[in-house]
Amino acid sequence: MKTSFFAVPWSLLPVLWSVSQLSGAHGLSYDPPPQGINASAAFTYRSDNAIDDGESWQIPGIMLGGEAFPAEQGARLDDSQLNGVFHVSDDYFAEAKISAHQHDSETEFELESLYFSAQLPANNLASLLSQPRWSFAIGKMTSLATATASHHASTSLYSEAPLLADVFFGRHFTDIGGRAELIWDTHRWGLEAWDGDSFPATSGAGGASTYMHFNQEVGEVQLRTGGWMMMGKAEQRRNGRYESDHHLDSGTTEQPDLSFSGDTLMTGAFAEVGIDVSGLLLTAAVEWIRADIEGELQDPVSSAQLDSQVEGTRLLFGVAWQQHRLSAQYERLSSDNDFRDTSLTFVQQAGLYNDGFEPEKLSLAWLWSFHEDFALRAEWVADDSLPATAGSNETTSHNRWVIGLVWQRKLL
Repeated sequence: MKTSFFAVPWSLLPVLWSVSQLSGAHGLSYDPPPQGINASAAFTYRSDNAIDDGESWQIPGIMLGGEAFPAEQGARLDDSQLNGVFHVSDDYFAEAKISAHQHDSETEFELESLYFSAQLPANNLASLLSQPRWSFAIGKMTSLATATASHHASTSLYSEAPLLADVFFGRHFTDIGGRAELIWDTHRWGLEAWDGDSFPATSGAGGASTYMHFNQEVGEVQLRTGGWMMMGKAEQRRNGRYESDHHLDSGTTEQPDLSFSGDTLMTGAFAEVGIDVSGLLLTAAVEWIRADIEGELQDPVSSAQLDSQVEGTRLLFGVAWQQHRLSAQYERLSSDNDFRDTSLTFVQQAGLYNDGFEPEKLSLAWLWSFHEDFALRAEWVADDSLPATAGSNETTSHNRWVIGLVWQRKLL
């Protein structure tokens, strides 16, 4: 999903929209979000599908889950959100988000997040640090370890989710849990505990994550770096993406009846830099993620012990001037799987046979903010995430062009 060291959905500072809105980055300030109700939506037309007719999207050697669905030909409501923040007091607020997205001409609504957050001064550290504070949150929310954990077309540079988001987080990581952070100036250290409701874990099995983010601004240069770890436990986790009529049409083949029980440990790092040159904003970002997976695969008649390492990298470059921004993104994946106590037939039927195949994806985007609330987005995607034939280490290209309208509005 990313080039070997690059990625992070972070985007270029405002062209009428802030960096955090279009990049997923958290910006240089860690103050609570302002009170209000905001809405956004992304309507998109694609010239082609990401997969051939009669196929399901299965990257060889990689287990997928969550909402990791392929791009679909035609017009779609990629994403819509209604987000509200209410400040009960100076140091306590509540936030909720309702979202909707469309697959196979069906629109699905979801209460994506509802959580409560409070900030307290870290008085015991005041003599050592400059105005540090603790932040606590509890409820249903996404992880702050990396912005890649949750993709939304209406608040991102690209309409399609990065391969990293699909492969490592099932596109949208939202879970019930708690978070504790130490925030100092524009730096933060966090610890999160999760119930396990989101891929790659299973509900009730539990998970945890920790992260460190560092922001620095020197003159016209802004730099953001970070590192993180996340672990999750799965018990009889199934690939349920195509198990309901909502996501399975008559032209799509069914997934293997396969479940996974085991542990996943993910580590990641990213770096982002933005430079303002006389009103021309130049940006670059890189992220690397690795997942170490150990456990057991089972179908109704067979099983296998699995040790797997999956790596993804992404590189992003961008330039923004007035109401326009251009960006290029390259992504790459690799996987190394070791199967024991099984047969090659089982591995192939599970879609996990990978003979050195490394998926790639190149995306180019132009965003024109022609109105206070609206932007026109045009993209070209060279998608080489699937092999030419089963077991092949050569890719088959699914190139497509994309055009869409993005709307963002503060309602209250």
